[in-house]
Amino acid sequence: MNVAATGFLIGVIVGNLLIGGLFGLIPFILGRKRELNGLGTAGLICSIIGNFLLTGLGPFIAVIFAIIILVKSR
Repeated sequence: MNVAATGFLIGVIVGNLLIGGLFGLIPFILGRKRELNGLGTAGLICSIIGNFLLTGLGPFIAVIFAIIILVKSR
């Protein structure tokens, strides 16, 4: 594997983790505000893992957790 391919692979991995983390902050912050810390933390972790393993699903996972938090906090 040459240097360019290695750099590209590292960029893809780091990018997926960062984007998953950024979208995961939505349910995390929402869960903290609604006093559902465990569910918010689970949303953050699942968003990071989901975006890393299944590239592009981080935002959808974050939205699903945000909806669950909003419904459960009523």
